[in-house]
Amino acid sequence: MAALTAVPAGAAGAAPTTAVVATAATPTTPPVTDNPFIPPDKNLNQCISASPEPGCGSKARGGWRQTLLLVVVALAMTFIGWRIVVLVRRNREAVEAQPDEEPEPSGRR
Repeated sequence: MAALTAVPAGAAGAAPTTAVVATAATPTTPPVTDNPFIPPDKNLNQCISASPEPGCGSKARGGWRQTLLLVVVALAMTFIGWRIVVLVRRNREAVEAQPDEEPEPSGRR
């Protein structure tokens, strides 16, 4: 919805010329958005916080994807822990297999 306006661009004695300026009409109402995570019958101050009150959730939360993510994160943490245990045991065996040497009093070898 652009309105076109003719504006004279010439000087007083020159041939008349016109320039076309386009202006866009701004919308008067904001777009309608719907958030499935906020129930329409609750006050927003009660539902948007670090610990929302009971009844602020929706069925759009959770589901099998969230459960799958939890399982993947738990398996990843288990794998990381297992790798740490293996590396610590390997290093401990390597340190214990070395003969004990008495260091010099100055700490240099």
